[in-house]
Amino acid sequence: MGTTRFTVVSSVLFFTALMLPVFGCGGKEEPDSADTVVVTTEGTSPGDCEDGADNDADGSFDCDDTGCAGSPACESLVEGQSAGDCSDGADNDLDGTFDCQDPGCEGSPDCVPPTDADGDGYFYADDDCNDADASIHPGVRETCRTEADDNCDGNPNEQDADACVVFYADNDGDGYGNAVEGRCRCYPAGGEVSNNTDSNDRDPAVH
Repeated sequence: MGTTRFTVVSSVLFFTALMLPVFGCGGKEEPDSADTVVVTTEGTSPGDCEDGADNDADGSFDCDDTGCAGSPACESLVEGQSAGDCSDGADNDLDGTFDCQDPGCEGSPDCVPPTDADGDGYFYADDDCNDADASIHPGVRETCRTEADDNCDGNPNEQDADACVVFYADNDGDGYGNAVEGRCRCYPAGGEVSNNTDSNDRDPAVH
């Protein structure tokens, strides 16, 4: 009888020892380490601030993430160092100021206020192609045979400009133009002449 009791007790103790790692002391299953979610902060691991990834899934990447403030990878950033820095709406150096409000953007072309040096009501940064001459700005009449682009449209001697001359198409190449095909230009286009006396512009023998 004593031997039987010892065998039963030994079996129970062995089974209990076997189950402890599974259920623990409270009889509940321990969570697997693979199920544990670890929330990281950008900048806590080497390379976080320059790997192009959003490591903490907060919508900000690398040096744009506040967690990377002070990181060696970001400490050399200065607003205005790269093209577009001062007009992209971002705080590129994470100092709390944006674009032209950042001291780093001082002197940037994006932050220079528009000027109207000639007082013609048009600003050089916008439409005025010559802010030193009040007679040159959008909306004025172009004048022929000048080097100035009077109305700032990119064409200094355009058709129908002031002082233009009517030139006529010479379709048959006889030196006489067709009266119904005239254009007022600063200079004749190819195949145009200044007279319009050709009675048959399809026959070079008739004019």
